[in-house]
Formats: sequence, structure tokens, C-alpha cells
Amino acid sequence: MYRPTFRLLVITVISATAAPAISRAAHAAQDGSEPGHTPDLRVRPGKQGRVVLVPTLIGGASDETAPLIGALAEGMRDNPRWVVESGARLTALRGAAQSAAVPATPADWERLGDQLAGAAAALAAGPAPGQAVAALEPLRSELLRAFRAGPWSERGASLLYRGSGLLAAAYAASSMVDKAKQMAGETALLFPGRQPTDVDGLPPEAIALLREATPATGAGMGAGAGVTAAVAAVPATATLRIVTRPQGCAVVVNGVAVGQAPVEIGVLAGEAYYGRVECAGRASRTTRRLLPSAQAAARQEVLDLEFESALDWTGDLKLRYPSPADRKAFEESYSRRTAEMFEADAVVFTSVGQLGGADVINARLYLKSGYFVRQGYARLETVRVRALGAFIATGKAAPGVLRAEDAAAMAMLPASSQSPPRSPAPWYTDWVGWTLSGAGVAALATGAILVGMSRDKKNEADTNPEARLDPSLQAKLRQDADTLEFQSVIALGLGGTLLLTGVLVLVIPESAETKRELMSLAPTPVPGGGVLSCFGRF
Repeated sequence: MYRPTFRLLVITVISATAAPAISRAAHAAQDGSEPGHTPDLRVRPGKQGRVVLVPTLIGGASDETAPLIGALAEGMRDNPRWVVESGARLTALRGAAQSAAVPATPADWERLGDQLAGAAAALAAGPAPGQAVAALEPLRSELLRAFRAGPWSERGASLLYRGSGLLAAAYAASSMVDKAKQMAGETALLFPGRQPTDVDGLPPEAIALLREATPATGAGMGAGAGVTAAVAAVPATATLRIVTRPQGCAVVVNGVAVGQAPVEIGVLAGEAYYGRVECAGRASRTTRRLLPSAQAAARQEVLDLEFESALDWTGDLKLRYPSPADRKAFEESYSRRTAEMFEADAVVFTSVGQLGGADVINARLYLKSGYFVRQGYARLETVRVRALGAFIATGKAAPGVLRAEDAAAMAMLPASSQSPPRSPAPWYTDWVGWTLSGAGVAALATGAILVGMSRDKKNEADTNPEARLDPSLQAKLRQDADTLEFQSVIALGLGGTLLLTGVLVLVIPESAETKRELMSLAPTPVPGGGVLSCFGRF
């Protein structure tokens, strides 16, 4: 009858043991690593993996890790596959696009703007629209490549929109109506909801095509609604859903306000989309790059204004959380945002706290997907912090470094082992001492009574006329007297011992280490009676 229960117990234990390993293996497979090994962060061919090191703080606390960040980074470089970025280096990388494409400079935009003005003049001249097409096609392609490379540029967006409109007009003038509509439709999807204005400097043909391809201002926009193209020849190849934190912020995509979050727009998969948010008088300090995957039909992006508010660029970069609960709730999400900001392959967050009554530095490693890899603790000493960096980088145990499970075991120790010694209670509240003393007095009183009874029996045996005449009665009285005397000795001895012990317990201060207190009563049989021993440590 116990076999089914035993079998169920075995299955439960195996499942509980295997589940974490299976979960870790699945995440590791997703990130391209093997279970039980340090993830290979060389995801970009021919390059090492970039790891950024960012301190985290609670409220207005000062950064106590600043002097030790260098030692931590040095230890992390024990992994030759990592390029560790920290401190001033992160400030230098701020806002820079780290993609393989070379970002356009203001001088590039000026040059392209001059070329575009010349092509627009040639198109306006009218006699040879084919030449305008030949000039505008490569120019528009160069503008699109520069726009894709980033970073976001208002000037670049305006030039790309104008170049696309001019090319659509050139196609129309050359009787390439389908190409003209296709170009207008692609432009409408690339700049969702944007309407041409006089500032764009477009000819009437381009304005008409773009207005036909783009819904009227406000159409299809708003919370929960989408912005869609009206040109059937160029359907959206993906759907981009944008939510914000906090919820309901105004969303701007490629320089165009597309409504309040959540908002859904039709996009061209693989093209460049840049988003920012405005909410309650606050606006994004940066414009975030949104790249819908060419394989995905739908994608959701979170524009996190709270994350930007948490970034503290005073001195070296730091992340500030309002409370420890916020850090616990949002750190995984912020690891993805931080990795995206610097195009890093992993992020290490650090913080200072207390463990076992000592100040320690806590380092946590996340992959760019937000998957938590490992965590370690070390005292605020340069040698130990460097060892912590090596542990984070390699996963190998190091002297002076506590792993997360070790720290959890310390945190679970009984409170008495971690709290300061408690003050002893007043002597008159010690119930043990009073109990022992009371029992001792009672035993002494009983012994005294028994002594009196024994004497009475002896006197009776010596003075009673009947006892004198009856030897057997006299012998019985004397035997009863001896028994009472023996009992009185036991009672007096026990009473004296208990009373003395009770007085000592009341007089000697109570030990703060209650676990070391001990009291024992040990009865021992001996020939003709017994011995009761009482000893203790208080």
C-alpha cells in the first residue's frame, strides 16, 4: 500500500530537482549558451561581447561603490571574451549609435540637403523628369541608409520625407504611376500620420500623392487605435504596438505624434522607427530606436519614461530607484533597457547593503534579454571586490566571495544568532529561582515536621508504660521513629539543596546567551535509598 505514495514522492523530488535545470537550459538555449557554463557573449562575429557595469542606488543615497568599480571591472576582465565598459566610458558612449553602419554627421546632412535642393530645382524645371528620377533614386537611397544608421536626427527625417515626396512626384511626371503610388505608400508607412506642409518644399503632385497615402490628421489615432496606410499597393508588413510607462503617455514616432498609448501602427518590417514619449509635462530626453523584425508580423515596444527618470548622469552613470521594492520589480526590465542603450550583450548592476552585520557589495549579471545569470557578494575590500568581478565573469568560486545561495543561508539564520545580546531581566522576575527557593522551603518545613514526629515516636517508645511491658510494641515504635528520621534527612537535604540553588539563581545575573542555560535534576538509586542531584548553568 506504500508503493504508490513512495513512487509519487520520488517523482515529485525528481521534478522539483530537474525543473530549475530545464528552465535554465531553455533560457541558455535562447541566449546561445550551454547550461552550467558562462554564456558566450561573442554574438557579433569577430568581436568581443560588450558588458556594461552600472551602480544602482536607492533614493538619494550616495554611491559607495565608486572607489571599488575599477577593481570589480578589473576582475570581470578575467573573461577574455568580455569588453567591460564602466564609469567615464559609459558617459562617452551616451547617445552614440554602436551599430556597424557609420552614423551620419551634421555635415553629411548638409551635403545631402544641398544635393536634394538641386534635384528639386531640376524637377521643377520640367523638361526632363527622367533625369530627375535618375538623380533622386540614389539620393533617396543614401538618405534612407543614413536614417537607418541613426542616431535620430530631425534634420535627417525632414530630408528623407522631402526626398521621398520628390521621388514620388518625379515618378508621376515620368508616367510611372504605380511607382509613384508605391513610393508615397512607403513614405506614409515610414512616417505614420505625417501630412505634407509648405515647410517640406514639395511640388503639388507630391503633396497630392502623400495626402492620398496618409490618413487625415487624427484619423485612426488615439488610445487603442492604429495608424494605417490608405494605399492598398503598399500594405504594412508588420504591426508595431507601443505602450508606455507610465501608461497613457503621448507617443511620437519618427517625429510624428501618433496618439496616446497604447497605440498600434502599421510599419515596414526592418525599417528604422524612432520613438519618444511625452507625459505630464515630462518628455523623453532621448529618442529610442524601434526596429520591427523582418520575420515578426507583430511586435510590442515599451517606451519607459520612468527608466529615463531613473538614470542619473551626475558624474558617472547610476540608476536610482525610489525603494528596494521598485528595484526588485523593475531591475530585469531595466537590464534590457540598459543593454539596448549601449548595444551591450550583458549588464552588471551593483549595490551596497548589509549581510550578517557587515557592509557588502552585491553584483548581479543579466544578459541583454533580461535573463538573470548569477549574483555574488563580497566585503568592501579591493582584493575581495576584484575576486567578485572574476566570479561574475567566469562563474568560478573565489575566496572571499559569497554566492547567492550562501548569502540566502546566512539571511535565514535564527534571529538570535544575528541580533545583539538581549539585556538580562531583573532578578525578581526570575521564576525559576523563586520556584526552586519555594520548593526548598517547603522541603525544609516537611523535614522539620518529620524530625518532630521522629522524636515523638522515640519518646513514646521510652515512656509509654505499655511499650515498656510489650517489647514488640516498643521495637515497632522505635522502627517508626527511625523511618521518620530517615525521611526527614532526605527532606532536609533536598530542601537545603533547592533553596541554595534558588538563591544562587536569583543572585547571579541571567546569561544573555539563553541557549547556554542548563538545569538538571538527576535521581540516583543507592543501597538503602537514593540520591537526588540538582545542578545547573544559568
